[in-house]
Amino acid sequence: MRFANIAGRAFDRPLLLHPGHGQTLLAALAGLIARSNLESRLDGERPQAMAYDDDDRERPMPTSSLPFGLVQWERGKCYAEIDGVAVLEVDGTLVNKNGYLGPSCGMTGYDGIRTQLMAAMVDPTVKGIALYTESPGGEVSGCFDLANFIREAAKQKPIWGIVDGLAASAAYALVSGCTRITSSSVGLVGSIGVIVAHADFSKMLEKDGIDVQLIFAGAHKADGNPFNPLPKEVRATIQAEIDSLWTQFAALVSVGRKISPAAVKALEAQCFLAGEAHGHKLCDDVMPPDEALAEFIESVS
Repeated sequence: MRFANIAGRAFDRPLLLHPGHGQTLLAALAGLIARSNLESRLDGERPQAMAYDDDDRERPMPTSSLPFGLVQWERGKCYAEIDGVAVLEVDGTLVNKNGYLGPSCGMTGYDGIRTQLMAAMVDPTVKGIALYTESPGGEVSGCFDLANFIREAAKQKPIWGIVDGLAASAAYALVSGCTRITSSSVGLVGSIGVIVAHADFSKMLEKDGIDVQLIFAGAHKADGNPFNPLPKEVRATIQAEIDSLWTQFAALVSVGRKISPAAVKALEAQCFLAGEAHGHKLCDDVMPPDEALAEFIESVS
C-alpha cells in the first residue's frame, strides 16, 4: 500500500482528535489511498527548517499569525515574543515528531512545542508563555508527556492557554495544565476521548480480484491488518487499549483542572462552546484572543 507512513499514523492507532475533524481526515485519507493519487497532492516546497544559521547570509525570518496580526520572530529566538510574553502556536493537527518549530503543512509537532517551551523557560526576557491554540488534536504518542511537561513548567512561569476557535482532544490535553485557559465565545473546547480507525480493504480487494495472504510468525503479528475483516477478539484488544488511554487522559485533565476523573469521563468526550465549557470548568474565561493576550501581557509587565 502506498503512503504507508501517513496511513500508519492515521489508522489502527489511538488518536486524540475532535470527531468531526477526525472523520473528515480519515475519510479523505481512505479515498486517497484507495485511488493511489496522493503524489500530486504533496508537491511543493517544504516550510522553514527547525533552525536558522546565525550568519550573515540573508534568510527569511519566520512569522507567527497571532491575535495582534503577523509577528516576526526576533533573530536568535525560536518563537514570537510580545512585551515579555512568548507566544507558541498550537495549530492544526498535532503529531509527535514534525521536525519544525511552529506550524508547518497544517501540522504542529510536539517536538517543536517542547523545544520552544524549553527555550522560553530559560529566556530571561520572557515573563510568561502563551499557547495560542486552534487545533482539533492529533496523535497520542508524545501528547501526555508534553502535557505533563507544560503543567510542571507552569509552576515556574505563568502559561496561559488562549483558545482561538478550537482546543479539542490532544490540543486540550496540552492546555489543560496551563495556569489559565481562555476561549473565544465561539471556541470549541473539550473532546476528551480517544478514537481508533480501522481500515478494512478486504471487500475492495476481493472486487478487484486481489488476494493478499500474510505469512507471519507470532499469533498476534498480523492483528488489525487492513486486508481481512477485524476479528472480535482483536477489536476487544484495541478497545481495552483506548479505554486505558481514556483513563490516563481523564487523570491528566483532572490534575490540571482540579476536577475529578469521573467528572471528566462523564462529559463523554463532548466538545462544548466556550460558555458551556466554562460551566464544566474546562476553561476559566470567555474572551476574544486579542483581549486575553493583552491581559496576559499586562499581568506580567
